[in-house]
Parts: sequence; structure tokens; C-alpha cells
Amino acid sequence: MVERLHRTLKQAFRCHDTKWTESLPVVLLGLRACIKEDLNASCAEMVFGKTIVLPGEFFEPSSPTPTDPSEFLLRLRETFRTLKLTPASCHSSTSCFVHTALKTCSHVFVRVEGLKPSLTAPHQGPFEVLSRTDKHFTIKINDRTSTISIDRLKPAFLLNDTDSTKEPFPVQKSNHPVELPPRLDQNVPIPATTRSGRKVRFNPKYLGIFIDCESKDFSSYEKHFKTFVPSVLEGEYCGVPRHPPNSS
Repeated sequence: MVERLHRTLKQAFRCHDTKWTESLPVVLLGLRACIKEDLNASCAEMVFGKTIVLPGEFFEPSSPTPTDPSEFLLRLRETFRTLKLTPASCHSSTSCFVHTALKTCSHVFVRVEGLKPSLTAPHQGPFEVLSRTDKHFTIKINDRTSTISIDRLKPAFLLNDTDSTKEPFPVQKSNHPVELPPRLDQNVPIPATTRSGRKVRFNPKYLGIFIDCESKDFSSYEKHFKTFVPSVLEGEYCGVPRHPPNSS
């Protein structure tokens, strides 16, 4: 039974001039669609319960072409006249912001392209503009002329240079006398202050430690206390009388 099937396959392959691997699907389809005489049915009908559709049944016979070429050409023109072009969509277009000051600025900054190390300025310049168009600018970079796209440029707003040859503004003379601040007496001691401007006030309780009671010399200490603690001089220096008692 198997040899009979192989014999049928070999005979079918010999009828094709191409390779047997290319004609194998068509031959197998024909064997499954052909009707067996003893069963009066095909292999596909026994498996699926109905006949399979062959490739030739997929296509309907075409209508006959018109005999008159002028009539065929007229119909063809009418068909193409009804066709309309479908508008295509462009998803890759990106809008770029262009500063309005680029039309009138005299200097521009140029954006640095590519990878940049950290803490690097994103723009270089300013550079002088030599000429400009709608898409490109011609600028002067390090004594060289370069043409750069407008997408990489940013206007530079510079301060107007002052002319050093101009005479300085005249000084207006005032008829009013200038009042000078009062001059401080050099003998008056200046009170000690901190960095923030606060006056230094020492506690008189602890200032008495520096008084040498055995020397009985209070003149130097009296000057010291007059500078920092003038209110204490009216009484005693931490329990010590202002003037030493008489020896009598």
C-alpha cells in the first residue's frame, strides 16, 4: 500500500520539470482531492466531511474586455478622475523655537553639540554676526567665518560701550558750605564694640579680681573702670572703697 503511494508520487514528480520539493505541495493537494473509485470519495472529503476548495476555484472568470478601445479608454479616464489623493501625515516634523531678536541682534551665542562634561556652559560666545538668512547665519569665530544653522543660535544682549574720550560730567558747585562731622576728642576713650556693633559691658563683679588691694594703687584701675564701668565709680570697687582709708 505504501509502495503504491510512492509509485504514484514518483510518476507525478516526473511530470514536472522543476525540483520535486517545489512541486510536492501541488501533488499532495491533488492526491487528497482526487476521488477513489472503491470509496467514491476523496481523502479530504472523508476527513473534513466535504470537498476542499482548489486554487482554481478562488478566482472568478473575468468579464470580457470591451471590443472598442475608445470606449475602454473613456471608462479608464473616468475611473482615474474619481480617484482622490489621500493626504499623507508627517510624524517626524518638529517645531523649533526661534527668538525674534535674532533678526536684529549684532552678536549671538552658539549651542555646543554632542556630549559635554559636567559643569560646562551649554553655549559659546558671544560672536559677531556678519550676515544672516532665514535658515543660516554667518558669524565670526576666532578670526574665522563660519555658517551655522539658526536652530543652534541664541541672541546676545550686550551693554552699549561707553566712549572714554568723552569728557566727564561737570561737577556742580554748591553755594552752601559743607558741614563737616564733629571731631571727636582723642582723649575720650572709644568704647569697645563687637563685630556686630554691640557695646562690650563687663560685669563689675568679676573686674574686681584684677585690683591689687595690697599695692594700694587705684589710679590705673580707676582709669580702666572709667572707660567701661563709669557707674561703679560712684560707689566702691566690688566692696573696696574708692579711696584707700587713712593709715590713722
